[in-house]
Amino acid sequence: MHRYELSYAEQRAEASISKAVHAELTLRLKEARQEILQKHEKLSERARFLQEARHLFGSVQALVSVLPKILTDVTREEQEQRIMALIDRIDVAGDHQVAITIRQVPELTQFPPTRPAATSPPPESPA
Repeated sequence: MHRYELSYAEQRAEASISKAVHAELTLRLKEARQEILQKHEKLSERARFLQEARHLFGSVQALVSVLPKILTDVTREEQEQRIMALIDRIDVAGDHQVAITIRQVPELTQFPPTRPAATSPPPESPA
């Protein structure tokens, strides 16, 4: 775009385009630049959304992999029900983007994704 601005300025200096044409061309460039900036911001926002979704997916994946190790006495169906109970909210936007909000449960966030098998003793609760 800068190249076009320089070209228009040279053409104006050489009087090959009028002042009005120069003004119109620079206005179009300014509008194009604004449009590009808006699209860039929109893409940046989507990139942030995808990054958050990846983070959320990683958390859910870690939870799903840890629950069977913690809840050895419950069936797979009961484990799924407990995971579903952790979902606080699911929002679907008009453009089919999905946002899942998970309840903050401190007891579950203390378990790292690589927790040893269920044979390890559970952490003692304070008396």
